[in-house]
Amino acid sequence: MRWDKVSDDSYYKARQFEYMAKRYERFGDKKKAIDCWMEFSDIKKGKGSYFLAYYGLKQVSRLYGILGDDVKSKDFLLESNSLKLDESYLDIYNKYLFALELEISGKIRDSIAAYEKVATYFIEKKNYFLAADAYEHAAENRYKLGMAVKNYSLPHEAWMNNSRYWMDLGEMDDSKWSEERKKYYNKLYRE
Repeated sequence: MRWDKVSDDSYYKARQFEYMAKRYERFGDKKKAIDCWMEFSDIKKGKGSYFLAYYGLKQVSRLYGILGDDVKSKDFLLESNSLKLDESYLDIYNKYLFALELEISGKIRDSIAAYEKVATYFIEKKNYFLAADAYEHAAENRYKLGMAVKNYSLPHEAWMNNSRYWMDLGEMDDSKWSEERKKYYNKLYRE
């Protein structure tokens, strides 16, 4: 993956921190994983992507719990809860967490299916941004397994649906931003 080719984009910059957090955790460096999840959450919060910021803060809380620092674990749990997501997101958080756990444990093929299931849920809810994000995670894991990624069209389709959604609302900047994801996706997975 070519993170250097997409570092000018905040979405992919956050995805890179998430990618590194998962790698650090998988290789046992929980403190560096925490630092990466914090960076990820800060970017997501700054962009108004509160579910993903919540997701990142919950990982910080979880990792501090594993390290035995119950005070920091509780502090980050409270911070994540301060984002005040509606209750429907709690269920989807658990689905994301399940996919993450599969990925970290090395069950990459299973994690692809889990992320695709998350994406399907978001498509049904017409939340195309989060659907595209879940498909992006599936693509990342396909790449890890040496599977075709450039022709994996599900992320593109979700980004295009997100673009149309914003266009229908007259939000042309958001529509254009979503369309640009294809360009970044192709840079990231340049083979």
